[in-house]
Amino acid sequence: MKRLLVLLITITLISPALATSEARVTLVSAEAAGGPLRIVDFPLVWPSPFSPARQDDVVIQYTLSEDADIDMIIVSSGGEIIKKMSFQKGEPGGKGELNKVVWDGLREFGRPLANGIYLGIIMSRSHNKVLGNFKLTAYN
Repeated sequence: MKRLLVLLITITLISPALATSEARVTLVSAEAAGGPLRIVDFPLVWPSPFSPARQDDVVIQYTLSEDADIDMIIVSSGGEIIKKMSFQKGEPGGKGELNKVVWDGLREFGRPLANGIYLGIIMSRSHNKVLGNFKLTAYN
């Protein structure tokens, strides 16, 4: 079982005239009980925009609900496959936990990424299913 932590924050202003307010922070813990393979958060990309000339790498972060064989495909706005990365089940990029994939911004044959907006697709190889996607902006 995986532990899921949720932080709930409530701020209530009761009366502006009385200047009374209430702030409450609640930490809820629950056990996640299986279910289908999925990304349990939104994939994040940083830095954004990414400048291949100024930054060394871009990081794509996502959390899988379980270990899985993963393909990550970066596609140009014209539909051209720019980069394909594969991650084995249980290894970084395919772990059932937080994954941080570091990419140097180079295309399949070593050319640098051109200015533009790119779509990233995170797929399960064994389920042949899209789990999530993200936008990557490159600007030099």
